[in-house]
Amino acid sequence: MGANIGWSHGTNGEYRSIADTLNTASPEALRIFVFALRSGVAFAEAHRLAFPELMPATYQAVDQRWFSDQSFWFGDSVLTPGQIHEVACESRARLAECLLAGARRVYIAISCAFEQMSATLAWPGATRADAELLGDAELWGPASVAGEDVYLLLRTPFNSGYRGAPGAPAPDLGAGGAAGWDEDEAAGQLKVLAEEVTAELTGLGYADGAWRTDPEADSARRTILRRIRQDQARRLIGITMASRRDLALFTGTVLGCVGGGERPGRGGLVTTFADRFDTPPPLAPGISEVLGNYKPNAIDMAWRSSPAVTISWGTPVMEPAPHRPW
Repeated sequence: MGANIGWSHGTNGEYRSIADTLNTASPEALRIFVFALRSGVAFAEAHRLAFPELMPATYQAVDQRWFSDQSFWFGDSVLTPGQIHEVACESRARLAECLLAGARRVYIAISCAFEQMSATLAWPGATRADAELLGDAELWGPASVAGEDVYLLLRTPFNSGYRGAPGAPAPDLGAGGAAGWDEDEAAGQLKVLAEEVTAELTGLGYADGAWRTDPEADSARRTILRRIRQDQARRLIGITMASRRDLALFTGTVLGCVGGGERPGRGGLVTTFADRFDTPPPLAPGISEVLGNYKPNAIDMAWRSSPAVTISWGTPVMEPAPHRPW
């Protein structure tokens, strides 16, 4: 399940569907879900166990693409797929626990192109105590959430491997954008981009593939990719939106993030509290500029502020944008 650029419910509204499923689930189903996640069950498998009607076979690709050694995160990601998996599981468990504690409704929104995966749960009654991180298999519960709406805002690395619904026209991104690109052209652009990064690393004196084992080479690679993400946002959006729907972008190339899919355990998770948090939060640098030309599936969500708890692996990096997109 990819995400469009900007804050949205996903390319095909899949996060709206997941939120609706949680909102209408029985307490028994929610408890199955929470206990599965708290006991170490994989993200997609926990959804399948609790909500089998939501998880057709095609959804199992999430585990392979997001969390395995063959993930499709853009290569400036500072987390490994295994660390991303832990953030995803903890945030989704807490969302369900809010409903079990009496929340009125939950909403899920996502934006990609951030270097660090993080998840923020925002609701009016959140307190600093709600940011406490408990041990493995322990249940969490918010201090005051009864009757309130809870927003889960997911920041992910650049991960879109899907265009819009079948037959949808390519988005018009203006000059230098992806209008008119087809699948072959997008694949060609992806190959050229990888060749450009490899050539730049070679020019710095690093052998081909050195970034896989040499921390200095990988640091140089991340610097290059960060610049590309910020300066060539249109090109990246064009590649992701015009590519085949079933293509896992960046996999196995210099454009893909380094690190295994093995889950490290929850010990590295960090939770932080903010007594004032903008919903939805700003976009990553280099992304907001293109939104004037591309807004399909954007969320019609009023700006507001509320307390919030952010879940990350290490210190969260939330990269403010120069202006609000809408």
